[in-house]
Amino acid sequence: MTIRKSDDIENESGSQYSKSKSTTKLENITERFDDTTDNDNPFDDALQYVNKKIDECIDVINTNDTKVTFPGIGTTSSTCKAGDTTTISTTQATLLTNLGSGITSQLRGVLTISKDEENNLVITDGSHTWTIAADR
Repeated sequence: MTIRKSDDIENESGSQYSKSKSTTKLENITERFDDTTDNDNPFDDALQYVNKKIDECIDVINTNDTKVTFPGIGTTSSTCKAGDTTTISTTQATLLTNLGSGITSQLRGVLTISKDEENNLVITDGSHTWTIAADR
């Protein structure tokens, strides 16, 4: 989508520009923004300056070829995560991996599963303790 400059009012399609598109108003706007003639209104210099700065911004926006696209919702390091995504530590991830693969020799003792006073899951293997926060 290209943003239009102030000298292209007649091609604006939005209803919010309808009042500005009448012949009289369009001529007045064109006269106020015209910096090739002497100004008869003390505010014309300011209007012309602001108009040029806005047109400069429009040019930069319209020709921006280094736009970065939104990577989308996902679960990888290069995509955004939706909502309040809880992350876990490397130790917790290792434990879950071990549990998922039938608990490997990395565990050093009897596995104890309990909950603490905040209803967090606590897993202990004798030498390590993992706490997994309860849903809140």
